[in-house]
Amino acid sequence: MNSIKDYIINNTIILDVNQKEFIKLLPKLKRLSRKGIIIKIKNSKSKEISHILNAFNIKDIRKKYEYIYDTVCDCLDNLFMNNKYCDFCNDKCNANREGCTRHSNNGCCYIRGKLCKHLKNHSCTIKCISCKLFVCRYLKRNAIKIKVNDIKLLKYFFNRKQKEIIEYSFYTPKDKIIDRLIKKR
Repeated sequence: MNSIKDYIINNTIILDVNQKEFIKLLPKLKRLSRKGIIIKIKNSKSKEISHILNAFNIKDIRKKYEYIYDTVCDCLDNLFMNNKYCDFCNDKCNANREGCTRHSNNGCCYIRGKLCKHLKNHSCTIKCISCKLFVCRYLKRNAIKIKVNDIKLLKYFFNRKQKEIIEYSFYTPKDKIIDRLIKKR
């Protein structure tokens, strides 16, 4: 492959690479994106690559972070739902039903022994990425683990301090988390 800069035409770069090659190019593509270069990949069927490209091409930092946040939350929701990790039924998750939790219902939605104030009508009223990333002891014992760096959108767009905010801002609304991420940029 020639230098990546050889592929820039009219402030746009169009690459024909597979997912593995794309991941190797991410640091260079990130630098080009910061310089205002629009990045496109030919024939990509990977959702992950599409999400990363969309994020690269959003120049407003708040909108970029909101896009990443919403995309990751939606992906995590789908992952948990499609694999039935918690598998809520009558307000009880798998761990509640097997008696592996301190509480008999509502899964891990508790703060210092009290039900989270954001849980209304059996559903969370905020979109908290930290809560969505959380994996309880029961799931960990069943070999289900999710780390911030396992998710490429988080791994490649945030620094160490921002990743700590993402991982540990439990029960915090999206806007407050986005504000913190921008401050630690």
